[in-house]
Amino acid sequence: MNKGRLIGRIAQDIKIETNNGNTFAGLSLDIDESWISNEELKSRTQRVHVKASGQVAEKLEIMKPIKGNLLMIEGRMNNYSREMDGQRLYFSEVRAFSAEIIRESHDAPNTHLNQNIFCFIGRLGSDPVLRTTPKGQMVSFDIACNEYYKGEKNTQWIKMAIFNKTAENAATILSRGRLVYVEGKVHTSEYEKDGEKKTSTGIIVRSWKALDKKPGFQGSNETFSQDSYQPDDETNGFYDADDDEIPF
Repeated sequence: MNKGRLIGRIAQDIKIETNNGNTFAGLSLDIDESWISNEELKSRTQRVHVKASGQVAEKLEIMKPIKGNLLMIEGRMNNYSREMDGQRLYFSEVRAFSAEIIRESHDAPNTHLNQNIFCFIGRLGSDPVLRTTPKGQMVSFDIACNEYYKGEKNTQWIKMAIFNKTAENAATILSRGRLVYVEGKVHTSEYEKDGEKKTSTGIIVRSWKALDKKPGFQGSNETFSQDSYQPDDETNGFYDADDDEIPF
């Protein structure tokens, strides 16, 4: 499984291109989020990059959404690499399979409509790595999500990070090869390398559930209890980490 939904304001006018009879679209969404931490209301705006092709891109070309419109995108995380100037570059984006304009007004408040939620099922590629940050513990890992298109298998490796109280639990319970369901939000970090601005994208985990038995578990299927975590009311799955504390 690899799918989710974004609702946010279009950050810049959409770029539409046609190549060999195929239509492609590129856009960025600004998604507002707020949460309570230590009895203080906090907020941030997350920018997520989206690509569309085929019928979805053609629909965007017809709808002509503009900067500031509230747009809903349903799609999947897509990671890929390409060779440029002798270097292997890596990219992450949301690949849209549907798009709808939710609101055209620029002035009406819409924070309560914003959404950024993705769901995945996959296996851990390595044991989780537990780190201590200035604002608490954080655990990171990658999961492999298998997809099939026209009978061919494609594996997407998705970067994950867990903050707050659950990081240590995940580091203790999860391990390489375990099958896990993960729910979280797309996070894009910006950084500079060799004087150039770059971005890196992954998932901040809100909740998770192990879908298989722990290694060495001897009980029957009927007695197997799934390890899982749901966020508490205070954090609602949000986190207080800065971009330089996030491992992607």
